[in-house]
Amino acid sequence: MANTKVLIVGAGPTGLTAANELARLGVQVKIIDKTSVRSEKSRAIGVHAGTLESLENSFGKDFCRKLIGAGHKVRTAFLHVYSKAPIRVDLGVIPSVYNFVLILPQSKTEQLLEEELNKSSIYVDRNTEWASLREVDGKVLSILRDRQGHQTEVTSDFVIGADGAHSAIRNALHLPFRGDAYKLEFIQGDVEIEWPWPYGDIRSFLSSKGFLACFPLSSNGSGNGSGKRKGNGDYRLVMVQPNKADSRATKVSLNDFAAAVKSICPEIRIKRETWLSRYSVHHRITNRLRCGRVFLAGDAAHVHSPIGGQGMNTGMQEALNLSFKLATVICKEAPLSLLEHYESECLPVAKDILRATDLATRFGLASNHRINDFAKSFVVPLMAKNKWIRQAVIKGISRVSIARKEIDNRSREKP
Repeated sequence: MANTKVLIVGAGPTGLTAANELARLGVQVKIIDKTSVRSEKSRAIGVHAGTLESLENSFGKDFCRKLIGAGHKVRTAFLHVYSKAPIRVDLGVIPSVYNFVLILPQSKTEQLLEEELNKSSIYVDRNTEWASLREVDGKVLSILRDRQGHQTEVTSDFVIGADGAHSAIRNALHLPFRGDAYKLEFIQGDVEIEWPWPYGDIRSFLSSKGFLACFPLSSNGSGNGSGKRKGNGDYRLVMVQPNKADSRATKVSLNDFAAAVKSICPEIRIKRETWLSRYSVHHRITNRLRCGRVFLAGDAAHVHSPIGGQGMNTGMQEALNLSFKLATVICKEAPLSLLEHYESECLPVAKDILRATDLATRFGLASNHRINDFAKSFVVPLMAKNKWIRQAVIKGISRVSIARKEIDNRSREKP
């Protein structure tokens, strides 16, 4: 039987962030994942200013510099609505030293978090699946299983379930996961494109055929490396269209994807692909983040539309919030009752994000009815051109206010 203070199930961004924070605060931690290797393909791609502020507060400026050095800072976005002139969105209004969106694929974020964790001589136990748990005398006894079916019992003070949308821990706790799937088809790909605009900005296109978002994957386009030239560049394209019957059962081809992209934006030509993926998106949330000594964080607790890029960022900030509280309790610097604040602080935020992303998805993408097209073609530009609305949306997406509130709570929770 193995013993640890905190067992973390799931080595995605949420689990790795929690493990790093606990290790930094001197808490013994064990982190497991059922996969054999870290995935190089991921949907999340943006790290917001608030998340960077939270990471700096915990891990220091050097770690944030590593993240920024591995990614691409974007300070300008453009919204193309139907055939109207593009609307420029200045991300520099974000009230933070990190006044940009950091384009960094989730796979790279996980790599840097895991490398940081390894510095504390803590390594992810891969090919290890969580099987069951029970609480006994103020401890949690978990059964883990390897690929050969061999079982190991681990005793811990607490367990963090960061095992994703299909969370085995959430299911074992019999917690509901209320919500539904969107009747939309999401396709994304990492591709090299050619278009008439400068490389390096985020561009989104909304038309009667669907929605397309384009994110630059590096600071420079292919070729001369100017970062602002017209021509070729590697981009992550995320396309949303009304769901087609049985479409998820078929593998998306480059030709079909290129044709669908061109139907939304004729100026884009796809030259080559790195990978393509078709998937469905759900909007769901549980009603509890804690059951006794077991906690949920990230996608294990809530999933929502990728509009606004909130999923990974929410999970990482929840991980920092929870880990700090756990460390404070484990080190006997605060009573067990402090842990009650995790749910009361984080669940309302998750609910607000789910409502906001659901509203944006349903209004902007869910229907191609002529009345809805008329509303989108006039209402969206009108809202986007309004300085106050635009700045409020940008500041909300940046998560800065959430981060600073959590950092302020920490200062009050310290003994």
